Amino acid sequence: MNNTAAAKNGSTQRAPISSYKQEDDPPQDFTTTNLGLVFKGISSVQIPEAYIKTTKYLTKLGVPCKYYHDIDFTTLEMMDAGNSFYEGAQCRIKRSTTTVEEYTERFDNGEELVWPPIGFNFENGTLLAFGNHRVGGKRKSKNPCGRYILIDPDNTLSESQKYTVMLKLASFSNVKERLHQEAESMEDVANQAKNEWADIQLVMTDGSDTSAITSEHRMWKQRWDCTKNPEAQELVRRKEWFPNWMDEVKGNTQFTHETPRGKIYSAAFGGERPSVITEYTNAELTKKFDKRFPDVGFDPATYNFDTKGVNKYHRFQPWGAKGHVRGNAINNLTWNILRSMHTKHLNPDPKYYTYDEASIIMTGDGGITSVDLRTKGIEVVLKDATVYNELPGTKMLGGPIIRHIFFPQLLRSKTQTDVDRDYAYEWNDKLKEYEEVELSDKQ
Repeated sequence: MNNTAAAKNGSTQRAPISSYKQEDDPPQDFTTTNLGLVFKGISSVQIPEAYIKTTKYLTKLGVPCKYYHDIDFTTLEMMDAGNSFYEGAQCRIKRSTTTVEEYTERFDNGEELVWPPIGFNFENGTLLAFGNHRVGGKRKSKNPCGRYILIDPDNTLSESQKYTVMLKLASFSNVKERLHQEAESMEDVANQAKNEWADIQLVMTDGSDTSAITSEHRMWKQRWDCTKNPEAQELVRRKEWFPNWMDEVKGNTQFTHETPRGKIYSAAFGGERPSVITEYTNAELTKKFDKRFPDVGFDPATYNFDTKGVNKYHRFQPWGAKGHVRGNAINNLTWNILRSMHTKHLNPDPKYYTYDEASIIMTGDGGITSVDLRTKGIEVVLKDATVYNELPGTKMLGGPIIRHIFFPQLLRSKTQTDVDRDYAYEWNDKLKEYEEVELSDKQ
């Protein structure tokens, strides 16, 4: 069957979000091999990186897509969740109930769905490449209609071609800040790399496959097959294919640095991990923080960004703990913490209180492999936090300023001679800068 869903007749009453011009939106449904036509009129909001990559990729291959100006998302026939395509093409397929409810509330209140979710048309249903939570929110909303893009609307691609494209789109999907999805972990990226390489190994190189979609896969498979020595084959994958793939799908993200890339490769294909870093537990980090700041009472389980009724301190542990490593702590501070704190404080949700101060424990390796890099990293974090504390909006609202920042020891392997220590800093209101807090003799 053809799973192209019909758009709902007529248009719904919408309330455009701030800075988005509704007239920028293409007013009719159409099929195209150039998704740039969908976005070309939108100049008032910045297109997410994942959509840029997807547009370039699909346009290069000439994959047809249908744009729906105002589809009813409740009419979409979704692929069964147990289908093997989910496991291979996407690392995260389960929806967060809380996130879906938040989207439902926002859509019920008239918020515009600016960036169309992207689905892939299969014989037995639609598989979502982008917009899992947004679609879930729309399907439960009293305003269930909005923009939508369907890849291969006439179901002309083979299943192997669809799978190859889905792998790539899943790897592009790293847009937490703008589209509010769960941030990718290195484990997610490792799964994507492993699945992509497995797909390369399955491609036919005997001349029977001439598809543009698998052309790069065929090239890498031929290079692998022509290199008979196992060690040389490993070099092809590790030194040539993997950096090329990472640059394509994860360029300009938190996975750019060679250290998280080394961890990702090791997780995907085995081998010795180059990192000298091991993660502390929440309890260990809290104990270390309390030694430097005994009067704060750091408790991330109670004092966090979403706890109602807490308006003196906003204390949280943004990432870290065993099994949940996040790369590049500096980018996390700048994009995931400071921006979200400032935005939320300027536009507080009625169900939350505003916050006066914040205390942060910095964890995650951030690509730190030497004391020099560690020092530079601390300098950048302190600089970013200082700029944030001095923002006019922060001063006008009286916070939330970042009062304490704690950097636990990172370089601490038993075999590593280049080690560092814990660092703690407290904001000085008079000097408008951070001062290092030393351990006292009693501590």
